[in-house]
Amino acid sequence: MTACQSKRPAGGNGFGGRGGGNANGGQANGAFAKYTACLKSHGVTFGQTSSSSSAFTKATAACKSLLPKSTTP
Repeated sequence: MTACQSKRPAGGNGFGGRGGGNANGGQANGAFAKYTACLKSHGVTFGQTSSSSSAFTKATAACKSLLPKSTTP
């Protein structure tokens, strides 16, 4: 997790704050799915693509608008 800490939204341990859930009834899960689908469509393979690779950098830039916003209770 520390290698990707700069990519995580503020205010939580993951998307939505508490282990993936949030105060919006799980709405971030749909947003997270869109974000990860975008990353995959730009060549990111989870567990295999390094966060320092050019593919990851380009994908995160291209998908930035889809990154879910962190919610806090």
